[in-house]
Amino acid sequence: AAEAVACGGGSSLWTGDDGLVSCRYASATHVGGSGHDAAKENQDATFVASCGGGTLVWGVLDGHGPENGRIASWAGAAALKEYFLGNVAALEEEPEEAMTSAFKAAHDGIGAALRAKYGPGNSAEDGYLLGADGEPIDGGTTATVAALVRGHVLVVANVGDSDALLGGFLPDGAIGFEQLSTDHTPTSPEEVARLDEAMAAARCVYDTGCEEEEPIDVFRRGAGGEWELDPDSLARVDEIGLGFKTVREDRPTTMMLMPSETGFPQQSLAVTRALGDHFFQQHGATWEPSVASLDLFDVAGQLEQVVLLLGSDGLWDVWDYTDVLDFAISAVSDAQTEAAVARSVGGVVEATRERSQEYFGEAADNIAAILVSFDITPTSSGRRSTR
Repeated sequence: AAEAVACGGGSSLWTGDDGLVSCRYASATHVGGSGHDAAKENQDATFVASCGGGTLVWGVLDGHGPENGRIASWAGAAALKEYFLGNVAALEEEPEEAMTSAFKAAHDGIGAALRAKYGPGNSAEDGYLLGADGEPIDGGTTATVAALVRGHVLVVANVGDSDALLGGFLPDGAIGFEQLSTDHTPTSPEEVARLDEAMAAARCVYDTGCEEEEPIDVFRRGAGGEWELDPDSLARVDEIGLGFKTVREDRPTTMMLMPSETGFPQQSLAVTRALGDHFFQQHGATWEPSVASLDLFDVAGQLEQVVLLLGSDGLWDVWDYTDVLDFAISAVSDAQTEAAVARSVGGVVEATRERSQEYFGEAADNIAAILVSFDITPTSSGRRSTR
């Protein structure tokens, strides 16, 4: 099989009144499968923005849409990197607001890239583009972005299903972790509630792959008005033999737009938030990210050998979270070098490729990953968490 492509790496050292934080990072990607299918396109993208002063930004994007997924992920990555390098003060002073502004810039950048390809004359009244057949042009991307602000505050923003995990070893030797990203998929009760509140036309349904099958809704209203998984729908997907999308037994789902609602042929999107996807933005999807933050000095008292792992769903779909973190941490535990982190993330991507090819053959998804290994020394306690 073709090897994973290394996408670069580096290191950073920050010291302040609260302590010391150093990190080493590396990224890698693979088209998926054997890597020898010349017609297969890698629509995943990564970027790193080194902003100085202990501020770094890492991002993973996973494009979708057969014609424009790669354009969306690469244009989005370029716009995000440009924003962060040009707005360091905003990121350091108001990181959550800056993250939202960066995602808007990336969404607009994707729109500009698509207009450059198709021409501005193809725009519909609501801002999305129409193809030569008069139907909406698809193309968008997930995005998960992690910013290390002033050396020790980690701020994570995302749209879609590209995850970010911060993990390490607990005192008993087990893996502990926190999922820093939010899953924006049709299996999220929070997302279906958001769609309902917005009176969106999109339906969250199971992706049966059969257009003749009556759409099977994921949720129903509970007795108290809350959204809950519909047990009748679960029974139905079991009956028709719908399998799982991930090793964690997540079902394949999609956000569906019916012709009766839009006047166009049936449209589907596997995530509820994304950059690009301008037609779906009119019907419930949004570019606005979920944003979370934490202080690495708070983590240092709980975990040893702390790592941050960002990846596209081509990575996460074939791993239990604890297993992939154990794999990544163990590969860098004996060295504190950039080369060790690069070998680790390359090993993660290759192990993922092997698993995916076993499950899906040449249809295996693209894979992208960024691994950051931290060394954290708080001044107050003197407790040390390496890598």
